[in-house]
Amino acid sequence: MPENWPISLSLLTATLCFISALVLAFMRLRENKLAYRIIELGALILATSINCALIIFQISDNNNWLPLQSHMDGLIIMLTVLSLAMLYTRLTNRLKGFDLFALVFLSLLSLWGFCSSWWTFKPFMSLNIGNTWLIFHLSSVYLAAMGSTIAATAGCLYLFTQRQMIRQDNKHQRLKILGKLASLETIERTMIYTASFGFLWTSLALITGFIMLSHDQNISHWLSPKPILAICLWLIYALIMHVKFAPSFRGRRAAILSLLSFIIMIALFGLARTLEQDHEKVSQRQNTVIQH
Repeated sequence: MPENWPISLSLLTATLCFISALVLAFMRLRENKLAYRIIELGALILATSINCALIIFQISDNNNWLPLQSHMDGLIIMLTVLSLAMLYTRLTNRLKGFDLFALVFLSLLSLWGFCSSWWTFKPFMSLNIGNTWLIFHLSSVYLAAMGSTIAATAGCLYLFTQRQMIRQDNKHQRLKILGKLASLETIERTMIYTASFGFLWTSLALITGFIMLSHDQNISHWLSPKPILAICLWLIYALIMHVKFAPSFRGRRAAILSLLSFIIMIALFGLARTLEQDHEKVSQRQNTVIQH
């Protein structure tokens, strides 16, 4: 059992709450019962409270705690901010239907946080208060990831709403469902705004990443999949931002690009972890050779 097992179990509990809220949200879409609404909202508030409590626990338990000491910390902060944003849209009814797909991504991220805390927990290398570039780089990365998650959520909602509009069967049921969803124009506007947010922070993450790479004499790191995928993500955000001026990328294509940005973001985190492990293996071999 890992040393931080209380955090892992808390994240597992939050994951189960998010999944329960997700199931109830889709049940409510079909049949709008008051009991579904109350239990769903309670599960969401409980999951959000758990993530807020984890941040407070991390701060109080470690006097030298930094917000992004590990990937687990980044995911907890992402979950807290995104669930609070979803609670806001849920209570104010500003973006109807957003919670349906936001809960899908929150469940995935929360499960990812549980796995990273139980099986693959490892602090980021060389992270200290004096390493300004790395702190700023990691902050930019996770803020860009938040933008990517919200854009992908809006993309899923757009595709689902459009699907309900073009279907020909069960007209009465479809009209009831469409009445609980935001308009396509509102959803597309949300995609553009969040893509702009992601574009800003991805740009800063690229700049700080290249600044840190400038001290690396190994040219292969510049041509590795990580910076190449990061540039692809930046280009996708740029496309979504300008869909108003490029009609061929509006609507469905912009939604698919938003989903693609989330997939690339997941791949980037996976590559970062793999490259870090490879770097550690090389360092261990070099130390072994030096000792012999």
